[in-house]
Amino acid sequence: MILAAAVAEGRVVVTENAKDFRPMAQAELRAGRPYPACIFTDDQTWLRTRSGARAGGRLVTALDALLTSGEDVEGELWLSPID
Repeated sequence: MILAAAVAEGRVVVTENAKDFRPMAQAELRAGRPYPACIFTDDQTWLRTRSGARAGGRLVTALDALLTSGEDVEGELWLSPID
């Protein structure tokens, strides 16, 4: 399972799939098991079509800014663009 692997390796999960990952993380918490921080994105903000080709670079820039900010990433967080 992705959540267990992320916990074991001390990683954060970055996904657009909040619909599935939020309930999985909540189930882990209810069961008393640790779960990793989750950074959620959405397909409207981070377009990945040909016309939205710049979104990949913007996504990496926003993740880099967050992860180098010194801010603790815990629980869940919705990623915001850096404009």
